[in-house]
Amino acid sequence: MITKYLVLGAIIAAVWYGFNAISRRNAARTASDQRDRKGPVEQMSACAFCGMFVTSEQRDCGRDSCPY
Repeated sequence: MITKYLVLGAIIAAVWYGFNAISRRNAARTASDQRDRKGPVEQMSACAFCGMFVTSEQRDCGRDSCPY
């Protein structure tokens, strides 16, 4: 009688750990896919007056005292 409960507990534990392993694998795969889908890299340069980095298309750091 006790062996039936031990076997049942072992089966439940195996299923539980199996689902956890699959879940971790899927999460790692999703994180890897998101890292691979990064957008294009934009070249940035520092503003000569204030040092804030802006894209070459922007050309304005947005500060009132900055002459650029």
